[in-house]
Amino acid sequence: MISIFDKLISFGTLILAATTILVIISASIDKQSPVVQLTKKHSTLIIFIITFLAMCISLVYSNFFGYTPCYLCWFQRIFIYPSVLFSGIAMYKKDNHIISYIESLSWVGLVFSIYHNITYYTGVSPLPCDVSASCTLHYVTEFGFVTIPFMALVSFIAIITVARIYKSK
Repeated sequence: MISIFDKLISFGTLILAATTILVIISASIDKQSPVVQLTKKHSTLIIFIITFLAMCISLVYSNFFGYTPCYLCWFQRIFIYPSVLFSGIAMYKKDNHIISYIESLSWVGLVFSIYHNITYYTGVSPLPCDVSASCTLHYVTEFGFVTIPFMALVSFIAIITVARIYKSK
């Protein structure tokens, strides 16, 4: 069961990464391209889906599969979870001004995520980690490189990309 879930979530992460790259390339070539316009039009919904799935997946890993989140995972959760609420409220009120706040949270989360990925892949953690929840513990590794820290990294980059596209002129 866990293996199938890991593969599905990892494949979804790769699709999100590829889509984000496509959006970045489209925006750099033509700011009026259909991809960019579609992203702008549905930015709040896209951000809500990304953050909601990230929150749900993190909760499934910790609450159903028993993976204890490390300190860096908790810090990343601190910056992703409120974005679910903020983007949900923004969709309900049809007010996209909150995207700036979500982007700010995501930049801070991205810093933690980059640090976590460096720690995870090098095995060196200058910060103290709990033995039961080490920041370098490998719970998931699919396709040779898709890990839980990588999933968080892709999510933050995707959220920031959508927010930047929305705010672009």
